[in-house]
Amino acid sequence: MSFTGFYGKIPHSIGNLSNLRTLSLETMDTRGGDYSGPKLDVDSLEWLSGLSKLEYLSMNHVNLSRATNWPQQVITKLYSLVELHLSGCNLNYMAPLNDVNNISHSHIAILDISSNYLDGESYGIIPPWIFQFNNLIYLDMSSNTLEGPIPTMSNTTKLKDIDLSNNYLNSSIPQWLYYMSLAANLFIRDGISNSIANLTSLSTLDLSQNQLSGKIPREIANLCNIQTLNLFGNNFGGEISDSFGNMSDCFLGALEDLELSGNQLSGHLPHQFGEFRSLRSLSLDYNSFSGVIPDELGNLLSLENLSLHNNKLRGNLPESIGKLVNLRMLWIENNMLQGVVTETHFANLSNLKVLYASGNHLSLKVNPNWIPPFKLESLYLGYWDVGSDSRIPLWLET
Repeated sequence: MSFTGFYGKIPHSIGNLSNLRTLSLETMDTRGGDYSGPKLDVDSLEWLSGLSKLEYLSMNHVNLSRATNWPQQVITKLYSLVELHLSGCNLNYMAPLNDVNNISHSHIAILDISSNYLDGESYGIIPPWIFQFNNLIYLDMSSNTLEGPIPTMSNTTKLKDIDLSNNYLNSSIPQWLYYMSLAANLFIRDGISNSIANLTSLSTLDLSQNQLSGKIPREIANLCNIQTLNLFGNNFGGEISDSFGNMSDCFLGALEDLELSGNQLSGHLPHQFGEFRSLRSLSLDYNSFSGVIPDELGNLLSLENLSLHNNKLRGNLPESIGKLVNLRMLWIENNMLQGVVTETHFANLSNLKVLYASGNHLSLKVNPNWIPPFKLESLYLGYWDVGSDSRIPLWLET
């Protein structure tokens, strides 16, 4: 019954469908559409108690602001429930649950209560009972107003995915979280412990736009299944070679997206960066990297995005960049690069769409009749020497 256009109060008589196993009453298409009209509304969820066989319940964007005792009416009474989706329901209160035994024996494996205004048992603190579910695999509490520490885990040993992003949690990452196979996106403040090495099955680690500081632990470069590592917009510092100077072979083979932009990292870019075998995006902008751009980056044949802008990189742009056959975006502006750029630098860049290279001291020396292999959509070459000829180069006209 999702996205049907129904609005008003949900009839309690639905609770008489005692054999019902799936109930979906969403009023907004979370897959991309937006429903701005009247929404479904309930003042209580007590009628759900008659659905003892219910395994799947989705009420995303139904107005549940008056259903203040929803945990008791849903979690402790629907014993067969496996999936519960209550995203964007105006759940502004999380009443305490005293019947811990019922929680621990619950079958709930997927719990989504994201995008609410949860005030919790005590001014937005995550209630301890959240981590009492024996069978919980996926937990999404993102985009709430949660504050305070992350509770100690008691029974939730099967948890693999947890999203607590866009909250105001002010604790460091609890040690128990490092001993789980999960994709963690936590709004936290302190640094990353070397216990990160215990997350051996981790495929995505997104800790972007927090206030994380200190050094990135070198253990992070030994995660054999990591595909996406996003540490954008933090306060990480130190030499990058201390963290990524001795990467494991499995890390080099698995990683597809490395995002270290917007930190305080320094030092020379490791030559080992050229040994990534699956890397599609390398973003190192807005740091304090110095030295030259390693020739080895030309070995990244899967690379589509290379972002090195706003650093202190010197020397010339290496000719090996011209081997990046899949490169679509090259951002090198606002460095200290100097030297001569020729046709060789662009030889095989047939997929290049964006070239931002202003704010350097580079000279372009190409044949006047040169036709590049690419067709650019955006080009910035401010402060470049593109020749004394007053004519617009032919390749810019194509």
